[in-house]
Amino acid sequence: FMAYYGLCLRALTGAAGAVEVFEASSANFELVRKLPQINNFNNVRVHHAAIGAENCEIEFAGGEGGSSGPAEKWSGSARPLTEKVRCHGIDECMDTFNLGMPNFNKLDLETAEKHALHNGQRVFGEGRPNVVLEIHLTQDGSVAEAVVNWMTKYEYKVDLIWQGRELVSVDQLIEL
Repeated sequence: FMAYYGLCLRALTGAAGAVEVFEASSANFELVRKLPQINNFNNVRVHHAAIGAENCEIEFAGGEGGSSGPAEKWSGSARPLTEKVRCHGIDECMDTFNLGMPNFNKLDLETAEKHALHNGQRVFGEGRPNVVLEIHLTQDGSVAEAVVNWMTKYEYKVDLIWQGRELVSVDQLIEL
C-alpha cells in the first residue's frame, strides 16, 4: 500500500512537490525503493525506517505484507518472525532525513500510534499539516487514547472517513 499511496501523492504534489515514504519492513522496502527510479520520479524518496518512538531500534514483523507492523501487534504463539529496524520520531525524521516541513501526512502506523503521535511538536504543533491517519485499535485502548490525546494536544479535528462523522472521544473509538 505504501507504494500505491506514495505514487498517488506524487501525482497530487506534481514535480515541484516532494514525497517521503517510510517503510520499516525490509521485504516491502526492497520492492518499494525501486519505484521512484523505475518511474523517473526524482522527488520521491523511500526510507528504510519505522515511524514511532524516537531514536531507537524496534522488533518489527516485516514479512506480513501490508499488515507488517511492530512485533507487539501480535501476541502469543501467533507472533511472526521479526527483524530489528531503526525507528524515528516524527520530528526526529525532519533532521535525520533532511526533510522540509510537510503540508500533508498519511500515516499507517499499525498500532505504533501510541508511540508516534506524542513526539511531533514541530510537525503537528508548528507545521500543522493535514493528516490522514489510519487507526489500528488495540484491545487495551492505548491506541484510542493516543489518538484522542493527539487530537486534544494539537487541536486537530478528526473525521471518520468511512462514516463521515467527527470523532470527539475515546468512547467513540472503542465502540468501533
